[in-house]
Amino acid sequence: MADTTSVEWVAKVFDAIHALTIRPLSTVSLFGVGESLGVSREQMTEDQLTAGEGIGSALVQALTDLAELRLVVVPGVSETEASHGP
Repeated sequence: MADTTSVEWVAKVFDAIHALTIRPLSTVSLFGVGESLGVSREQMTEDQLTAGEGIGSALVQALTDLAELRLVVVPGVSETEASHGP
């Protein structure tokens, strides 16, 4: 990821979400998206997801960006954005 721009990373996260949604009976979750991108569960602890740096935090930020653009619905993120207006 060192050579990946923020826009490229968000696009990879969006592609991972899309890949998960086209599978029968699949559920999109933070862990599912992370795992499809090669992020281990150990890199997605609460401390790492909220640290402000690292791969877990980058995943949360990408999901937040996509939710703010209304491209995805992320439980806990999209509802907050919806309550703040269009």
